[in-house]
Amino acid sequence: MNINVESEAVEVTFAPRPSGRTVAAPRAGRLPLLPLLLSAIALCAASPGAGAQRYVLTVLRPLSGSPHSAAQSLNHAGQVVGWSYAGGGQAGRATLWNGPVPIELRTPDGGVGAAEDINDAGQVVGWTSGEGGIASRAARWNGPVSTDLGTLGGTLAAASGINNAGLVVGWSFMAGDVASHATLWRGPLPTDLGTLGGTHSAAAAVNEAGQVAGWSLLTGDTAYHATLWRGSAPTDLGTLGGPRSQAFGINNAGHVVGESDTREGESHATLWKGATAVDLGTLGGTLSRAVSINNTGQIVGWSTDPAQVTRAALWRGTVASDLNSYLAPADRAVWLLTSASDIDDRGRIVGAAFNRAIRKTYGYVLSAAP
Repeated sequence: MNINVESEAVEVTFAPRPSGRTVAAPRAGRLPLLPLLLSAIALCAASPGAGAQRYVLTVLRPLSGSPHSAAQSLNHAGQVVGWSYAGGGQAGRATLWNGPVPIELRTPDGGVGAAEDINDAGQVVGWTSGEGGIASRAARWNGPVSTDLGTLGGTLAAASGINNAGLVVGWSFMAGDVASHATLWRGPLPTDLGTLGGTHSAAAAVNEAGQVAGWSLLTGDTAYHATLWRGSAPTDLGTLGGPRSQAFGINNAGHVVGESDTREGESHATLWKGATAVDLGTLGGTLSRAVSINNTGQIVGWSTDPAQVTRAALWRGTVASDLNSYLAPADRAVWLLTSASDIDDRGRIVGAAFNRAIRKTYGYVLSAAP
């Protein structure tokens, strides 16, 4: 995943996924009049309106020594995981927040890493690497110290999701490091979930029924498609008419979210219900991505607006809203919510936000205003 934000294009890189687009918001300064006008029109259309739900913004400060942070997932108790990092494409340190206080999730050799998901028991998964960030290993934290989950015989692996039964999903290289496959860990044992015929695949999320969502290259490695695994059987979820798609989230009903290329050459947030792919649209720009779906069907991710600025987005049904429009005016003046990465069944949302005043990116939690 790459997150580029307004002005400094601070980039966060973690577990490999198919080549995608890095979206950078315009640098600070005066926007051209027409894009600014179109953006204002689109944001008014996407705003919640008078009397609508508002959100309280809680900022998640990074670990000491790291200027930036990003929140990736939260559990029922409100614990949040993600990472603290230095920016400039440098890897960071896996971080847990109990409230606003950051706690470092350590690696055995003092290297770097990221926390990707947390279940209701407080088990955390992600990846770690040695000093210098050279090699990635799938990791699980039960407490502050990580356990290496092992691989399918290769050198590298990473974990991206965990359910309440402790099933972990991600990807691992096979022996020889030529191919990497979506992987399911039951305890310490990795299981190869296979591909749609191509060389590489990766799992992103797992629901309470053990269904797994992710992506796989097709035969010949010509394109990658969003994939659903039931057991070890992969199902091609298809696209919105373009060549590529990938999935990032799944709820307990088996509804899958991600992104897909369209016939027009854009990439849009997508919802799959069974074999049906639904275009969730954008906030007026050309790109959007759905990352998480809760059990009430609310979806979060990000979208570009008509000025191609990246904004955190919330979908109810197929209607996209700019999450920035739900903030109090004082928060909107300082913070730009650039992405949303998870939403729980209570509607709490986590992600990353850019502070225009100090020019830093911090993780955040949004919760419904009383």
